[in-house]
Amino acid sequence: MHAAGGRSVVDFALRRTHGTDAGMKVARASYLAGCAGTSNVLAGSRYAIPIVGTMAHSFVMSFDSEIDAFRAYAASFPNNAILLIDTYDTLAGARNAVLVAKEMADHGRKLVGVRIDSGDLAAHARAVRKIFDDANMSEVKIVGSGGLDEFDLGQFTESNIPFDSYGVGTKMGTSGDAPWSDISYKLVEYENRSLLKLSAGKESWPGKKQVFRARGGNGSLERDVIGLRDETLAGESLLTEVMRDGKASAAHPTLMESRKLFAAEFAALPQSVKAIRNPDRYLVEFSAKLTALRSEISEKIARG
Repeated sequence: MHAAGGRSVVDFALRRTHGTDAGMKVARASYLAGCAGTSNVLAGSRYAIPIVGTMAHSFVMSFDSEIDAFRAYAASFPNNAILLIDTYDTLAGARNAVLVAKEMADHGRKLVGVRIDSGDLAAHARAVRKIFDDANMSEVKIVGSGGLDEFDLGQFTESNIPFDSYGVGTKMGTSGDAPWSDISYKLVEYENRSLLKLSAGKESWPGKKQVFRARGGNGSLERDVIGLRDETLAGESLLTEVMRDGKASAAHPTLMESRKLFAAEFAALPQSVKAIRNPDRYLVEFSAKLTALRSEISEKIARG
């Protein structure tokens, strides 16, 4: 959404995700992080996420002509029709969409938009925008999709390509740049004794911890400090108890509450950290007390 420059982004990932559960989690996580909706109908129902979709290429191909497919779709969805115009020829599809839009207008209806899913998306978007503008249909929206990622969206934003929104699937529902998360659980305390692991490349930090977040005078995020649980450091303490003796000790936030919190925290990040390409690293430090404890335990282990 940040890369899209304020344009809405919709989760189209269900057919690419690695199983049903992954598809549900992608829909939820993408909405939490700012997506406007999902094509996953079950996720929309379960998590109260807006359900968004357009027609399929197979629908267009099942008719003798493209314009007949457009007319049938508009008849079925007279108030929210978005036509997929690239099955055969994108510009011819746009001109067919103009004809259908005029027919809809004769009955007091409006075509919401069209979707472009292949080819040179930037060039097609410009040409399609001109076709609709020349027909006095500047209100018709253009949706872009087809293998998009944050770099594509960022480039479209910089170049002012006339897309109004995007559907993003494969590269949001699956991870091409980081196909696994290299994380694991580590024992940090046992019977009130702080522990750590010193395996090469897998060193850990001992003890129960807290994260302290420092903000600037205008509320912008400056840095996080990882300290020990019993420390009192400047800034906001981020970690709160949610489980005790195997039972929930605090109410779980709703998806909408988490979505609003994410939006507020993301807005507070420096622009340099949010850069799409070559972003700055957000500063995360370790407290002096935690660092000293780690050194102390390391020395004890070295002495045997």
